[in-house]
Order: sequence, then structure tokens, then C-alpha cells
Amino acid sequence: MWRILRSKAFKCVASLAYLVALTDVSANSWFVAYQPEIPEELQK
Repeated sequence: MWRILRSKAFKCVASLAYLVALTDVSANSWFVAYQPEIPEELQK
């Protein structure tokens, strides 16, 4: 009983960690969309 429960819990944690890793490096991440304004000194 405990072996089955522990196995399912580890699978759930592994799936959650995988999901977090995928959303962190996806192309739709907010960090990719952030574009700060360029100072005027650098635009010249």
C-alpha cells in the first residue's frame, strides 16, 4: 500500500517539476517579452 502511494506521489512531484521547468524556458515567457527602453545616449 505505502509503496504504491509513495510511487504515485513521486510521479506527481516529478510531473510538477517538469511542468515548472517547461514553463520557465518557454518562448512565451514574460521575461522574453520584456523590452526596456533604450537610453538616448545609446541610440546614437
